Amino acid sequence: MDKTKSLAEYLWYADEIIRDNLSLSKLEYRIETKTYQRQATLDKATNYHERLPTPQNELVLDTLKSPFVFDFIENREDIIPQ
Repeated sequence: MDKTKSLAEYLWYADEIIRDNLSLSKLEYRIETKTYQRQATLDKATNYHERLPTPQNELVLDTLKSPFVFDFIENREDIIPQ
């Protein structure tokens, strides 16, 4: 957890550890692939919070997280928008 950059990021990963029962290797992978930056800090363009009740809108947002990591593709800077 010393690889996190802020208290908010640290606490977010701590919650992920508890919620998903993460092993150390899975936690390290999520930190290395910047899961926090991809899932917690990006503004999501949705209206789920307006259209669905609270339990369902959180479930939808959690289900539609961006899990994509293209580490296996060489020269991915040319194909992935920044």
